Amino acid sequence: MKPLIAGLSILVVFGVLLDAFETVVLPRRVTRRIRFARFFYRITWIPSAALARRIRARRRRDSFLGFFGPLSLIMLLSAWAGGLVLGFAALHWSIESPLNPSAAPHAFGTYVYLSGTTFFTLGYGDLTPAAAALLAETPERRIRAILSERWVLYPRAKQALDHLNRLIVHPRTTRMPSIAIFGDSGMGKTMIMQRFCAENPPGFDPESGRERTPILALQMSGQPNERRLYSQILAALGAPRGPDPRFRGSNDRPYRSLKQSAFRHW
Repeated sequence: MKPLIAGLSILVVFGVLLDAFETVVLPRRVTRRIRFARFFYRITWIPSAALARRIRARRRRDSFLGFFGPLSLIMLLSAWAGGLVLGFAALHWSIESPLNPSAAPHAFGTYVYLSGTTFFTLGYGDLTPAAAALLAETPERRIRAILSERWVLYPRAKQALDHLNRLIVHPRTTRMPSIAIFGDSGMGKTMIMQRFCAENPPGFDPESGRERTPILALQMSGQPNERRLYSQILAALGAPRGPDPRFRGSNDRPYRSLKQSAFRHW
Protein backbone atom coordinates (compact mmCIF):
# COMPACT_ATOMS: atom_id res chain seq x y z
CA MET A 1 0.00 0.00 0.00
CA LYS A 2 2.72 2.46 0.93
CA PRO A 3 4.67 1.99 -2.34
CA LEU A 4 1.45 2.88 -4.18
CA ILE A 5 1.01 6.00 -2.04
CA ALA A 6 4.64 6.95 -2.68
CA GLY A 7 4.09 6.67 -6.44
CA LEU A 8 0.85 8.69 -6.32
CA SER A 9 2.47 11.41 -4.18
CA ILE A 10 5.31 11.74 -6.71
CA LEU A 11 2.73 12.11 -9.49
CA VAL A 12 0.87 14.78 -7.50
CA VAL A 13 4.04 16.80 -6.87
CA PHE A 14 5.14 16.49 -10.51
CA GLY A 15 1.65 17.37 -11.77
CA VAL A 16 1.42 20.50 -9.60
CA LEU A 17 4.87 21.71 -10.63
CA LEU A 18 4.12 21.05 -14.32
CA ASP A 19 0.78 22.85 -14.10
CA ALA A 20 2.35 25.87 -12.38
CA PHE A 21 5.09 26.01 -15.03
CA GLU A 22 2.62 25.81 -17.93
CA THR A 23 0.30 28.42 -16.39
CA VAL A 24 2.83 31.00 -15.20
CA VAL A 25 6.06 30.54 -17.16
CA LEU A 26 5.25 28.92 -20.52
CA PRO A 27 4.67 31.69 -23.11
CA ARG A 28 2.51 29.66 -25.52
CA ARG A 29 -0.99 28.38 -24.92
CA VAL A 30 -1.28 24.84 -23.60
CA THR A 31 -3.73 22.76 -25.65
CA ARG A 32 -3.79 19.74 -23.35
CA ARG A 33 -7.28 19.28 -21.95
CA ILE A 34 -6.35 17.52 -18.71
CA ARG A 35 -4.87 20.30 -16.59
CA PHE A 36 -5.34 21.16 -12.94
CA ALA A 37 -5.68 24.90 -13.62
CA ARG A 38 -8.36 24.25 -16.26
CA PHE A 39 -10.28 22.01 -13.90
CA PHE A 40 -9.90 24.56 -11.08
CA TYR A 41 -11.35 27.44 -13.12
CA ARG A 42 -14.20 25.31 -14.41
CA ILE A 43 -15.37 24.38 -10.91
CA THR A 44 -14.90 27.93 -9.56
CA TRP A 45 -16.24 29.93 -12.52
CA ILE A 46 -19.56 28.10 -12.90
CA PRO A 47 -20.88 28.90 -9.39
CA SER A 48 -19.35 32.41 -9.51
CA ALA A 49 -21.07 33.17 -12.82
CA ALA A 50 -24.37 31.78 -11.54
CA LEU A 51 -24.10 34.00 -8.46
CA ALA A 52 -23.25 37.02 -10.62
CA ARG A 53 -26.36 36.51 -12.77
CA ARG A 54 -28.48 36.88 -9.64
CA ILE A 55 -27.13 40.40 -9.08
CA ARG A 56 -29.52 42.77 -10.86
CA ALA A 57 -27.44 45.95 -10.68
CA ARG A 58 -24.97 46.00 -13.56
CA ARG A 59 -22.40 48.03 -11.66
CA ARG A 60 -22.44 45.70 -8.64
CA ARG A 61 -22.31 42.66 -10.92
CA ASP A 62 -19.27 43.98 -12.77
CA SER A 63 -17.61 44.80 -9.46
CA PHE A 64 -18.27 41.27 -8.20
CA LEU A 65 -16.84 39.69 -11.37
CA GLY A 66 -13.86 42.05 -11.15
CA PHE A 67 -12.91 40.48 -7.83
CA PHE A 68 -13.10 36.98 -9.25
CA GLY A 69 -9.92 37.25 -11.35
CA PRO A 70 -7.44 38.30 -8.61
CA LEU A 71 -9.19 36.16 -5.98
CA SER A 72 -9.14 33.08 -8.20
CA LEU A 73 -5.41 33.54 -8.77
CA ILE A 74 -4.80 33.60 -5.01
CA MET A 75 -6.98 30.52 -4.64
CA LEU A 76 -5.08 28.75 -7.44
CA LEU A 77 -1.74 29.53 -5.79
CA SER A 78 -3.12 28.21 -2.50
CA ALA A 79 -4.29 25.02 -4.20
CA TRP A 80 -0.84 24.52 -5.75
CA ALA A 81 0.81 25.06 -2.35
CA GLY A 82 -1.61 22.66 -0.67
CA GLY A 83 -0.95 20.02 -3.30
CA LEU A 84 2.81 20.30 -2.84
CA VAL A 85 2.55 20.18 0.97
CA LEU A 86 0.29 17.13 0.95
CA GLY A 87 2.30 15.45 -1.82
CA PHE A 88 5.62 15.78 0.00
CA ALA A 89 3.96 14.80 3.32
CA ALA A 90 2.51 11.65 1.76
CA LEU A 91 5.87 10.82 0.18
CA HIS A 92 7.76 11.15 3.46
CA TRP A 93 5.06 9.20 5.30
CA SER A 94 5.08 6.36 2.77
CA ILE A 95 8.88 5.92 2.90
CA GLU A 96 8.89 6.47 6.70
CA SER A 97 11.43 9.28 6.68
CA PRO A 98 13.07 9.37 10.13
CA LEU A 99 12.15 12.38 12.26
CA ASN A 100 12.53 11.24 15.85
CA PRO A 101 13.15 7.51 15.81
CA SER A 102 12.42 7.05 19.50
CA ALA A 103 8.82 8.06 18.83
CA ALA A 104 8.38 6.15 15.57
CA PRO A 105 6.12 5.36 13.80
CA HIS A 106 4.87 8.87 13.11
CA ALA A 107 1.36 9.89 12.20
CA PHE A 108 0.59 11.44 8.82
CA GLY A 109 -0.19 14.76 10.51
CA THR A 110 3.40 15.00 11.75
CA TYR A 111 4.68 14.83 8.17
CA VAL A 112 2.07 17.40 7.08
CA TYR A 113 3.37 19.71 9.83
CA LEU A 114 6.97 19.24 8.74
CA SER A 115 6.13 19.64 5.04
CA GLY A 116 4.03 22.76 5.65
CA THR A 117 6.54 24.56 7.88
CA THR A 118 9.33 23.71 5.45
CA PHE A 119 7.36 24.92 2.42
CA PHE A 120 6.20 28.24 3.89
CA THR A 121 9.38 28.84 5.97
CA LEU A 122 7.21 30.41 8.67
CA GLY A 123 7.87 27.87 11.41
CA TYR A 124 10.61 25.49 12.38
CA GLY A 125 10.94 23.84 9.03
CA ASP A 126 14.51 22.78 9.76
CA LEU A 127 13.44 21.14 13.04
CA THR A 128 11.31 18.16 13.88
CA PRO A 129 8.31 18.77 16.17
CA ALA A 130 10.20 17.14 19.04
CA ALA A 131 13.19 19.45 18.55
CA ALA A 132 10.99 22.52 18.14
CA ALA A 133 9.40 21.79 21.52
CA LEU A 134 12.81 22.28 23.14
CA LEU A 135 12.71 25.97 22.29
CA ALA A 136 10.12 26.45 25.03
CA GLU A 137 12.40 24.85 27.64
CA THR A 138 14.88 26.60 29.89
CA PRO A 139 18.44 27.23 28.59
CA GLU A 140 19.81 24.55 30.93
CA ARG A 141 17.45 21.90 29.55
CA ARG A 142 18.20 22.92 25.96
CA ILE A 143 21.96 22.72 26.55
CA ARG A 144 21.56 19.32 28.18
CA ALA A 145 19.47 18.10 25.23
CA ILE A 146 22.05 19.40 22.74
CA LEU A 147 24.90 17.66 24.56
CA SER A 148 23.02 14.39 24.95
CA GLU A 149 23.69 11.44 22.67
CA ARG A 150 21.87 11.37 19.35
CA TRP A 151 20.65 8.46 17.28
CA VAL A 152 20.51 9.14 13.54
CA LEU A 153 18.61 6.42 11.71
CA TYR A 154 20.09 5.66 8.29
CA PRO A 155 18.85 3.01 5.82
CA ARG A 156 21.39 0.28 6.64
CA ALA A 157 20.88 0.72 10.39
CA LYS A 158 17.10 0.56 9.94
CA GLN A 159 17.48 -2.62 7.89
CA ALA A 160 19.62 -4.21 10.62
CA LEU A 161 17.26 -3.14 13.42
CA ASP A 162 14.21 -4.41 11.53
CA HIS A 163 15.89 -7.79 11.09
CA LEU A 164 16.88 -7.92 14.77
CA ASN A 165 13.33 -7.07 15.83
CA ARG A 166 12.06 -9.93 13.70
CA LEU A 167 14.52 -12.28 15.35
CA ILE A 168 13.48 -11.34 18.87
CA VAL A 169 9.88 -12.43 18.25
CA HIS A 170 10.92 -15.58 16.39
CA PRO A 171 9.81 -18.76 18.19
CA ARG A 172 12.65 -20.74 19.71
CA THR A 173 13.74 -23.54 17.37
CA THR A 174 16.64 -25.98 17.13
CA ARG A 175 18.41 -23.85 14.53
CA MET A 176 17.59 -20.22 15.22
CA PRO A 177 18.08 -17.69 12.40
CA SER A 178 20.84 -15.15 12.92
CA ILE A 179 22.44 -12.07 11.43
CA ALA A 180 26.06 -10.96 11.11
CA ILE A 181 26.79 -7.23 10.94
CA PHE A 182 30.34 -6.45 9.92
CA GLY A 183 32.23 -3.34 8.91
CA ASP A 184 35.22 -1.19 9.63
CA SER A 185 35.79 0.35 13.03
CA GLY A 186 33.67 3.44 13.69
CA MET A 187 30.91 2.46 11.27
CA GLY A 188 28.23 2.25 13.98
CA LYS A 189 28.01 -1.49 14.76
CA THR A 190 28.12 -0.91 18.51
CA MET A 191 25.58 1.90 18.25
CA ILE A 192 23.16 -0.44 16.45
CA MET A 193 23.56 -3.00 19.23
CA GLN A 194 23.05 -0.36 21.93
CA ARG A 195 19.99 0.98 20.13
CA PHE A 196 18.53 -2.51 19.86
CA CYS A 197 19.07 -3.07 23.58
CA ALA A 198 17.50 0.32 24.39
CA GLU A 199 14.41 -0.54 22.35
CA ASN A 200 14.03 -3.82 24.25
CA PRO A 201 14.66 -2.93 27.92
CA PRO A 202 14.28 -5.37 30.82
CA GLY A 203 10.81 -5.84 32.27
CA PHE A 204 9.24 -7.59 35.21
CA ASP A 205 7.59 -10.94 34.46
CA PRO A 206 4.65 -11.42 36.86
CA GLU A 207 4.39 -15.15 36.05
CA SER A 208 7.93 -16.04 37.09
CA GLY A 209 8.33 -13.16 39.55
CA ARG A 210 11.68 -12.23 37.98
CA GLU A 211 13.03 -9.48 35.83
CA ARG A 212 13.11 -10.62 32.21
CA THR A 213 15.84 -9.24 29.99
CA PRO A 214 15.13 -9.89 26.31
CA ILE A 215 18.73 -9.45 25.15
CA LEU A 216 22.14 -10.50 26.43
CA ALA A 217 24.68 -8.14 24.84
CA LEU A 218 28.40 -8.91 24.88
CA GLN A 219 31.27 -6.83 23.55
CA MET A 220 34.33 -8.96 23.03
CA SER A 221 37.94 -7.87 23.11
CA GLY A 222 40.11 -7.48 20.07
CA GLN A 223 41.51 -11.02 20.43
CA PRO A 224 38.57 -13.19 21.55
CA ASN A 225 38.91 -16.84 22.45
CA GLU A 226 36.77 -19.51 24.02
CA ARG A 227 37.87 -18.73 27.57
CA ARG A 228 37.14 -15.02 27.24
CA LEU A 229 33.77 -15.74 25.65
CA TYR A 230 32.66 -17.87 28.60
CA SER A 231 33.98 -15.29 31.05
CA GLN A 232 32.06 -12.52 29.27
CA ILE A 233 28.84 -14.55 29.35
CA LEU A 234 29.17 -15.28 33.06
CA ALA A 235 30.05 -11.65 33.82
CA ALA A 236 27.04 -10.38 31.84
CA LEU A 237 24.81 -12.80 33.74
CA GLY A 238 26.22 -11.60 37.05
CA ALA A 239 27.24 -15.17 37.92
CA PRO A 240 29.83 -15.56 40.68
CA ARG A 241 33.32 -16.43 39.61
CA GLY A 242 33.97 -20.14 39.81
CA PRO A 243 36.98 -22.26 39.00
CA ASP A 244 39.17 -21.52 36.03
CA PRO A 245 37.01 -22.18 32.94
CA ARG A 246 39.86 -24.09 31.34
CA PHE A 247 39.11 -27.20 33.38
CA ARG A 248 37.10 -30.03 31.84
CA GLY A 249 33.35 -29.67 31.90
CA SER A 250 33.38 -25.94 32.62
CA ASN A 251 32.06 -25.19 29.14
CA ASP A 252 28.63 -26.31 30.34
CA ARG A 253 28.49 -23.70 33.08
CA PRO A 254 27.65 -20.68 30.88
CA TYR A 255 25.03 -22.77 29.08
CA ARG A 256 23.43 -23.86 32.35
CA SER A 257 23.44 -20.25 33.57
CA LEU A 258 21.72 -19.10 30.41
CA LYS A 259 19.08 -21.82 30.73
CA GLN A 260 18.39 -20.75 34.32
CA SER A 261 18.27 -17.05 33.50
CA ALA A 262 15.25 -15.04 32.41
CA PHE A 263 16.65 -14.16 29.00
CA ARG A 264 14.31 -14.61 26.09
CA HIS A 265 17.02 -14.81 23.42
CA TRP A 266 20.74 -15.27 23.70
